Amino acid sequence: MHRSRFSLIFVASVAALLLAGLAPAAAIAIYKCTDGAGHPAYSDQPCADAQELKPPPLPLVPALKPAPPASRQAAQSTVPARNHERRQPRAEAAQKKACAKLALRRRWAEQDLQQARSLPLRPNDKRLENAQRKARRADEQYRLECGGHDPDMDLPR
Repeated sequence: MHRSRFSLIFVASVAALLLAGLAPAAAIAIYKCTDGAGHPAYSDQPCADAQELKPPPLPLVPALKPAPPASRQAAQSTVPARNHERRQPRAEAAQKKACAKLALRRRWAEQDLQQARSLPLRPNDKRLENAQRKARRADEQYRLECGGHDPDMDLPR
């Protein structure tokens, strides 16, 4: 019961605050007062020599009318063409950068494989097998994303 009484009070106070916030702006009075030095001060509470200020009415702005459908379609048909023209060089540059990164990763994997081949084999040593898998995967990823085949980088299967 204590909890429900608290929630009822809470809901009532929130509702009162919302209703107070929804009061029209014209109902709020603004007062201009002057202090002993002659400096103006503004308040929502009246003072001894208060002068009530009336804010100017808000201007009415007419609503914008939507364009006719034919002109809207014409404008929309030219936007994708312009966007495509701008995006094309960026996409090509991004693809070149990604392919350069994949080629570098493939070259490093090939170097790791060469180093693993030069090491003596020990029982249960998986270094050569792991290096081969890494090089094969780097090569497959390069071929998949860049579509290129570099015969210098052919890896044993």
